[in-house]
Amino acid sequence: MMQLALWSGWSATKSWTFVFDLPYSASLHTDYREGYKATRSLCYVKRTLWFCMLLSFYEFNGTGSVKGTLKIPAHFTFIFLMWQKDDARTSLLILMDTPSYIPPPSRYWADLGTADFAALQASGCASKTIAILPVAATEQHGPHLPVSVDTVLVNGVLTAALACLPQYVPALVLPTQSIGLSVEHARFAGTLTLKNETILRLWTDICECIATVGIRKLVLFNAHGGNVSAMDMVARDLRARLNMRVYSVSWFNLPLTDTDGSDVTKWFGQTEMRFGIHAGDVETSMMLALDPVHVHMDQAQNFASTAQAYSLKFDILGNGKSAKLGWQIQDYNPTGAVGNAAAATADKGRITIAAAGRALAQLLTELDLLPSATL
Repeated sequence: MMQLALWSGWSATKSWTFVFDLPYSASLHTDYREGYKATRSLCYVKRTLWFCMLLSFYEFNGTGSVKGTLKIPAHFTFIFLMWQKDDARTSLLILMDTPSYIPPPSRYWADLGTADFAALQASGCASKTIAILPVAATEQHGPHLPVSVDTVLVNGVLTAALACLPQYVPALVLPTQSIGLSVEHARFAGTLTLKNETILRLWTDICECIATVGIRKLVLFNAHGGNVSAMDMVARDLRARLNMRVYSVSWFNLPLTDTDGSDVTKWFGQTEMRFGIHAGDVETSMMLALDPVHVHMDQAQNFASTAQAYSLKFDILGNGKSAKLGWQIQDYNPTGAVGNAAAATADKGRITIAAAGRALAQLLTELDLLPSATL
């Protein structure tokens, strides 16, 4: 006859200890690890492993009884099985590292109700939550792309990131800010832009509301180069006044690698990656993958940049590092686009979006390991 006993639970706020005294004739131990993959973050690996093991028993006495104590750390889900058939008794423990909070019903801030935020505060998990504020732009992108490009791209990369983000990482995505700082495109019809003081006030006001919930970790996630300087100013202000841990992140500055570790930018080439800064091969390829109906490839061409000509003529002025031009887009190309858009393909776009999504997911996972408190 077989007898089976089962204990299960979630060690949310305390550790659990099992003390056992079992008739056993030998010490058995097996450790199976599933889902292991190489990664730069050892902590990330540790938190994603599932452990299935036969218990190890450490103390034997003269009667053949085995004694031992097993302590299960806090924040682990556990299932403890014990079964006996005749005189043979075997125990199996399954451990899974899990979050110390109950995830809200959605990753999107606007989907939640006040009761969800109240629960987040009451549980003490708000301070561990990572808020993500997507910032983009509505501006001209040459004759072949819509003004929605940066908004489409930031949302597309976020969607890819959430698809591979571990469930235990507490992240909430705020509504995308689709109008940004686009004064460099203001001479082209259809561009919408805020003034410097307006965008600083707007983003700061939103982030102050985030802080009232008790959230102390924030990522400003960006798809538009013109927003970078404003992001830095907002981040430093929030750190100084509200003790928030704020990171400014642009998708185009993330490490873009394929699943085999190879550099995705090889599909575009070094020249395009340096000079194709606006509506070129990269952005056009991503739009072909995300919103092809609004891409007009019959109007796409190789939009050459004056910066490339300067790089051949001037050692310092044209090196791309020593002197930064306060530019308008027409300074680089009168069409409002810069880069080889004619070379764009949807396949290259899908590869780029997936790579950026994986990198953002890893960044958020690493940020989850950092303390909420600041010095």
